[in-house]
Amino acid sequence: MQEAKLAHNQEQYERAFDLYSQTINVLLQITGAINSDVAACIAKMANIQYKLGDYLQAIELQSKSLIIQEKLHGYDSPTVAYGYSNLGLYYHTCQYFSKGFEYMHKSLKILQVVCGDNHPDISAIYLNLGLMYQDVDNYNAAIDCYMDSLYRNIALYGNNHI
Repeated sequence: MQEAKLAHNQEQYERAFDLYSQTINVLLQITGAINSDVAACIAKMANIQYKLGDYLQAIELQSKSLIIQEKLHGYDSPTVAYGYSNLGLYYHTCQYFSKGFEYMHKSLKILQVVCGDNHPDISAIYLNLGLMYQDVDNYNAAIDCYMDSLYRNIALYGNNHI
């Protein structure tokens, strides 16, 4: 798995995809399908497909990863929330906007429950939502999300944080 991560970080996406796939095959023989490393590898493969422009494959892989993560951690887990956030971005990129917003809001709700309303990742979700709303020309909602993100960051890091 480390070799796959290295290839991924070096933007050797095809090689990384193959190495993650090989890792999954080994893990399936040792641990079975319901394993956090299997889910992580599938999510990494989804990210690679996204970067390579195969957004539908990214959605399919991310959905599979989420099924495993939910079985392992339940629905109220930060890992599951981040998975929904990625899935929301993948759907949005495919212009399935309602699905994108649905999953991004689901991620937000999970993180608020699990991590608390003042967690830094909440601010990042609002920023992503702002970008998504701006992309569909809903500028008022985008501004609301940007302002929410800004005020949260000020509260977390202070006025002078860059």
